[in-house]
Amino acid sequence: MDRVVKLGVLRDLNPEIEILIKQHLIGRELWYPADLLFPEGEDEAAQDEYTREHRVQATRLPPELKIVFVFNGLTESGLPHFHRLIAQHLEDEYPREHQPLARWNGIWTAEEDRHDGVLHDYLRLSRLVPAVAAVEKIQHDYLVAGFHPQWESDPFQLIAYTALQEEATQISHRNVAKLAKPMAPLLARIVGHVAGEEGKHALFYRRVFSCLVRRAPDEALVSLWKVARNFVMPAVASTWYQDLAYVAFRLKVFAHEDYQGILERVLEEWQIAEINTRTAEGAQSRARLLDLPKAIGRRAALFARAKERNLCFTFLPDVKIVI
Repeated sequence: MDRVVKLGVLRDLNPEIEILIKQHLIGRELWYPADLLFPEGEDEAAQDEYTREHRVQATRLPPELKIVFVFNGLTESGLPHFHRLIAQHLEDEYPREHQPLARWNGIWTAEEDRHDGVLHDYLRLSRLVPAVAAVEKIQHDYLVAGFHPQWESDPFQLIAYTALQEEATQISHRNVAKLAKPMAPLLARIVGHVAGEEGKHALFYRRVFSCLVRRAPDEALVSLWKVARNFVMPAVASTWYQDLAYVAFRLKVFAHEDYQGILERVLEEWQIAEINTRTAEGAQSRARLLDLPKAIGRRAALFARAKERNLCFTFLPDVKIVI
């Protein structure tokens, strides 16, 4: 099934996707970064008080947690590339207003933009790290490098990846909130709120991919396998990616076990084991997908036995991390 046919499958799903968009918007409360940074008002006195408290609480956080906060922020800062990839992979020949996924891209972009905004505003406001400009350079260099996954212009791979990636991002933010709460409850509130919205995004993409599994099971299986076998977060092109991700893995903010859990949940939700395949490639992909969580578990065991590393980051000068 080539790209044009796959886009046709997605076009046939327009009524279902319209329903999913409406479900996402029902009961949604719009929020903005100032609402989370200054939750009791925007008058000058309140802002000053919250700013002082943000800074006091930030001093209590260990450097490792500051590093994974920067890592999560790096993911969010890649929004221009995510919007571009969705647009490129879901282009079609009929007007944009008749494409629910194109409209979803606008809704999703607006919501994600607030994540980048509130995390970066917090970084500056709280003085979380002594060298904010060094973080901004990492983000700048990442945007220059870009995110260029080898998805073969396959819209099914795009939907599969976003389903997995949004779930991973939710877990990563949620775990930062959990670790930060005893020391910095204001930060935990912010990051926890972002995690909740990422969870809603993940739900949307999972449900769209579930529709693809029902309409084109073999093709969905093949696309999912291509994405799932070598899953990485979007900032992989950043020169700092490996070190930042390593700290996140060591701190259990997002580790092999988390990805293993994501796979187990989506494979069950999409009833992958029960799919009746038509092609040998589909059957092979299904078998590989069902074995993949165990393979990820073996990687987790190997990583747990790895030696500690000494790491330094430009945004935390004079701090050496042994982890």
